[in-house]
Amino acid sequence: MFAYFYWDPNRFMFDVNIPILDRPILWYGFLFALGFFIGYFICRRLLVWYLLAKPYITLDDILSFKIVSQVIEQYKQEGSSCFKSLTTKDLSSPDQFIKGMQRIVSTEKKLPFNKRSFLLTYLQKFLLENEKRILSIRLHFEDVLGSSILTISQKAAVITESISFASILGAVIGSRLGDVIFYQDFSFYIHNPISIIQIWKGGLSSHGGAAGVFIALWILSRKKKFKDIGLSLLRIADLVTIPTALIATFIRIGNFINQEILGTTTTVPWAVIFGHPADGTAPTPRHPVQLYEAVIYFFIFLTLAVNWKRLFRLVKPGFVLGLFLIAVFLSRFILEFFKTEQSDYLLLQTHLHMGQYLSIPFILAGIYLVFRRKNNDL
Repeated sequence: MFAYFYWDPNRFMFDVNIPILDRPILWYGFLFALGFFIGYFICRRLLVWYLLAKPYITLDDILSFKIVSQVIEQYKQEGSSCFKSLTTKDLSSPDQFIKGMQRIVSTEKKLPFNKRSFLLTYLQKFLLENEKRILSIRLHFEDVLGSSILTISQKAAVITESISFASILGAVIGSRLGDVIFYQDFSFYIHNPISIIQIWKGGLSSHGGAAGVFIALWILSRKKKFKDIGLSLLRIADLVTIPTALIATFIRIGNFINQEILGTTTTVPWAVIFGHPADGTAPTPRHPVQLYEAVIYFFIFLTLAVNWKRLFRLVKPGFVLGLFLIAVFLSRFILEFFKTEQSDYLLLQTHLHMGQYLSIPFILAGIYLVFRRKNNDL
């Protein structure tokens, strides 16, 4: 007889409620928020690597054009070679200044000294010669112009904040609507629409969350400041998928603590007996599918993160996203065989679960993105 692992933790982190909402703090909610918090810094770091290969100065980088023009005029009087080609017309407006800077980038051959020259040495194996030259000029401008323009690190922070906000909004709205539409009795929500926004009284769908994030990022990619640095929809998606895999890891751990998204009954030695299953069934040994998924998602995160420096430069836009979709949803498709059915629409015996039906389009989309011949972007 096996000594199965008995699991019945307290879903609440503390005995006090959240002010105003008057709701308790759940481990699931905490892990969900923690995943996004850590994901923000990972996304920011990955974006720095991306911007190092695209260091052109744009209008959004200029914080104070007045200070910029004053500093450049001073350096021109001192005979600075890097600014000598800038004319009075170039300093007449931010738009003209950007044109002048682009002219310098395209014509300047001598690499100016900058305080972060060690960074160029470190990046030699990742950057092409032209990219290294442009980056050297950009770093020199940052040294000279100081707080009047955004540094690459600051620029990454600003862009990451926009991406994070859009992703969180899309994930919450999409995952909630996905659960309501595909997994719950939709007629109940027709008569009780306010229940849709009460996420603490219902579930969230990873498929709906993925669709919601994709739509939010598409809207974000239409902005000019993203187009100026080549961050199209697919490039943003390539970037976001890496921290998303880590966030999914935290979410599945939260599901395990909540005793939800349950596995099928089993006699394997590592089976878990949930003391109070979320579906109200009797405690019985089950596959800990939540932990299976968490381990797989974490492995996907590590694999993509370690190879990001090379992937975003060497492959076509959407390739990383395609790998992510195939790996995540193919594993999800397989693991559904070890889960109990979650959808109210498929209570009768069917060949596949709702989660598997919903995974197929994502797998096909991933295959298309990986093997498509055209290098076009969105």
